[in-house]
Amino acid sequence: KLDVAENPMGALGMRSLLRLLSRKTNALVHFESEGCYQGAAADNDTSIGVHRGCQVYSFTNPGSKYVLNLGRPYHRSLLRMLYKTTERCKLQFDQAFEIVGSDPPYQHASKINGLWQVATSGSLTCVFSVEAQIQSAISNISDDDFLGFLDLHFELTRFKADWKKITPLFAKWTELAGREIEQEIYLEALAKDFNMSLPYLGYLCLTAPNVVHTTMTTMFPTVPSDMQSRYLAMINFPGIKEVYHCYPRMENLLMFNAQNPTGHYKLDLGNCCDFAVAQRLLLLDRWESVVNKRHDRFDVSSRANRSHLRNEYHQGRALHLRVKSVAEWSLPESDIFETDYMSSYRPPPKVEPLSNTLWETLMVTMYKSKCRQQDKIKVLRSISHNIFITSMHMRQMVGYFRESCDRLEAFVIFYLRITDSHNQKQFRVRFDDE
Repeated sequence: KLDVAENPMGALGMRSLLRLLSRKTNALVHFESEGCYQGAAADNDTSIGVHRGCQVYSFTNPGSKYVLNLGRPYHRSLLRMLYKTTERCKLQFDQAFEIVGSDPPYQHASKINGLWQVATSGSLTCVFSVEAQIQSAISNISDDDFLGFLDLHFELTRFKADWKKITPLFAKWTELAGREIEQEIYLEALAKDFNMSLPYLGYLCLTAPNVVHTTMTTMFPTVPSDMQSRYLAMINFPGIKEVYHCYPRMENLLMFNAQNPTGHYKLDLGNCCDFAVAQRLLLLDRWESVVNKRHDRFDVSSRANRSHLRNEYHQGRALHLRVKSVAEWSLPESDIFETDYMSSYRPPPKVEPLSNTLWETLMVTMYKSKCRQQDKIKVLRSISHNIFITSMHMRQMVGYFRESCDRLEAFVIFYLRITDSHNQKQFRVRFDDE
């Protein structure tokens, strides 16, 4: 038993406690947390002359630029966690770390009696590479299996409570019954680091019916991403009224097509579902970068950094003014993140496009549908990874949409699915005036 009552740790501290509680190698089965659910999750670090949020280690995506004051215990803990990740993935220090600057000159830590002995003074600025971690841990996934990569990556990096520890984990949840603020912080802590099975999600909803809305919108990204699992997860809503109430906050994740991520995104990082989409985009960006390097492809990124993201903005400010690449950016948990994603995926050689008959049937079905145009676009995006088309198909489709914004969106979705790009003149004429 651990008593940490009256310490304003907030969601960040609660994440550490839940990870500790869930480990099967730890004997902890209960902790007192009265008064621990308040506390700022960010601070202003003026020591480096800029406004910075509290640097947070992400088990799902540890790749980032870290500016560490080794005189601070928190920063030393961050550095130890990076070394543990390096050890777990069996990486060399020069593969995982890029030392940008240090004072005094930095020497890598050594492990003595099971503990990483890091320096207790000085400063260190380094970039930790998630690409090295991906190359080390994931090698049996097809280059174009984006969803398979994400599922395997989350399986390897996120926590799954040992069956002996799930009882104390949920005992703490039931202890918070009726205290909605504490329950919300608890859910946020679980959602950032844990994978949850459908029965676990069902138990969270069943034991706290007063916060089903919050539970579903917060924990939905932690369940398996296949359509069957998501359907079963949605059954936890008491009725259609609750689904209608929560759907706007979950829509970006539900409509996200990992197999065809190309498009424009505007995400509220304070919303767990939107945060999950942003996290997936950053991971896919690194995966495609690894694949491109493996095949020795030319770098066609907008800033010669092998990134597939374009026009990245956070808080309305351009990210390229602060970091060289999103690979150096630690995804914050607040404010608006806006970006364009352009995948490197191209149709395989000799792939068969959709037949003219089937394509015309699809177009006629859309024409007869009474759905709004933007809803038709969303449906097309959700099935786009199953379809390859010709340039003439693209010409027919963009001619179907009346509004310019809808034509452009349809074009972006299917542009990388065209099998005969040499015939682009057939549909480019549709955009002469735009």
